[in-house]
Amino acid sequence: MSPLVTAGLALALASCQAYRGRPLDPGAGLAAYRRTSLSSAEVIAGLRRAGFSPGGRWTVRKMMAAAESTHPSLVRARADLDAARAGVGVAGTRPPLGVSLDLQRAAQGTTPWTCGLMLDHTIETGGKRAARILKARAEADRAAIGIAQARGDVRIAVANAVIDRHAAAALISVLEENSQLLGSWEMAAGRLSEMGESDRLQGFTLERERSVLERELAAARKQARVAAAALARALGIPDQEAAGLSLAALPATPPAAPSLAAIQETTALGRPDVLDRLAAYAVAETALRLEVANQYPDLHLGPGYSYDQGQRKWLLSASASFPSDAHAAAIRRAEADRTAAAAAFAETQHAALGAAATAREEYAGSLRQWRRAQELVKKSEAIERAQSKLAGAGAGDRVAVLQARYAAGQDRAAQVSARFDAWRAWVALLDAVRGPVEGDVF
Repeated sequence: MSPLVTAGLALALASCQAYRGRPLDPGAGLAAYRRTSLSSAEVIAGLRRAGFSPGGRWTVRKMMAAAESTHPSLVRARADLDAARAGVGVAGTRPPLGVSLDLQRAAQGTTPWTCGLMLDHTIETGGKRAARILKARAEADRAAIGIAQARGDVRIAVANAVIDRHAAAALISVLEENSQLLGSWEMAAGRLSEMGESDRLQGFTLERERSVLERELAAARKQARVAAAALARALGIPDQEAAGLSLAALPATPPAAPSLAAIQETTALGRPDVLDRLAAYAVAETALRLEVANQYPDLHLGPGYSYDQGQRKWLLSASASFPSDAHAAAIRRAEADRTAAAAAFAETQHAALGAAATAREEYAGSLRQWRRAQELVKKSEAIERAQSKLAGAGAGDRVAVLQARYAAGQDRAAQVSARFDAWRAWVALLDAVRGPVEGDVF
C-alpha cells in the first residue's frame, strides 16, 4: 500500500470517535431516589439562586425552586432540549468528502499498472442545509416549550398536594372538636336516660352521629396521609422527606374570580400545550421547506488523478440526479402534514379556551358555595346562642344547647370543606390557564 493511501486512511480513522456505553442500572436508580433530599447541596444552591433560604416554611414557589433539582420530569425535559439543540449542530453539517482508489494490472505491456485516485465532493443546492437548520431549530423551540409544560405539571401537582394537606389538617381539627361536643351531648343524654327522661330514639340518633363522625375523621386522616405522599411525588422526593415539611399557611380568603377575557387571552397566547401545537406547526412548515429543497439535484464533482500504463492523467467528473415522482410525493405529504398541524393547533386552542371558561365558572361557583357555608355557620352559631340564653333563663334544657352546639360544629366542618374546595377550584383554574392569573398566590 502506498504511503499516500496509508496516510489518508490514518487521518480518516484518527477523526473517528470510540463508542462509550452507559448502561442503566434500575437498582442504582432506586438508591438515588432514596437519597434524594431537600437538604442536598444541589437543592440548597438552587433555592438560594431563586432567592429562598433553605430553612423555614415552604411555599409552593419555594418548593418549585427545589423541584428544579429533584423532579425527574424537569430533568428529562432539559435533557430533551439538550438533545434537540445537538440536532441543530447535526443539521448544519456538510456532506462528507468521498474518496475512491482504483488499482489495475494489465496482462501485457512494459508498464502494466494502472492506478487512480478520485474525490467525490457534494455541492448541495436549493438551500437544503439552511432548511435542515431551520427545522432543527424549530424542533429545539418545541423542546423548550416541553420544559414549560413539565414545570407547569409539577406546579399544579405541588399546589394540589399542599391544599389537600392543609384541608386535611383543618378538617381533622374541626372534627375532633365536634367529637368532644358530641361526647358532651352523649354524656348529658346518658344522665337523662338514667333518670328515665330520655327516649330510645335519641340514643339511636347519637349512635348514628358518632358513626358518621368517626367515618369523616377516618376519611380526613386518610386524606392527610395521601396528601403527604402526593406532595412527595410532586417534588420527586421520598415520602418520609415530605412528611416533615412545614408548610406556609394559605391566605384566609381565596382570590376573586378573574375576568373571562383576561384568562382567555392568556390561555390562547401562552398555554404550553397551545404553544406546543404552534411549535409543531413550525416544524411541519420547515419540513415542507426541506422537502421542496430536496427536489433540487445535488452536484457531485469528482476531481482525480490516474497513472495509466506510464501516462499521468488529471480527471474531472460531474454528476447530478434529476427530480422524480418520489420528490413530488414527499412534498404532497409534507403539505398534508402542515395542514394537519394547523388543524391540531386550532383544535387545541379552542379546547383550551373552553377549559379555561369552564374552570372559571367552577371557581366562581365554589366561591359562592363557600360564602353560603359561612352564612350557615353564622346562623347556626346564632341558634346556639339563643338556646344558651333560653337555658340560662330556665326556659330550655342543656341537651338542646348541646345539640345546637354540635350542629354549629358540623356547619363549621362543612365551611372548612367548602373553603378548601374553592382553593382546589382555583388550582384547577390555574391548570386550565397555565399562565399569569391576577391574584395567584402560588
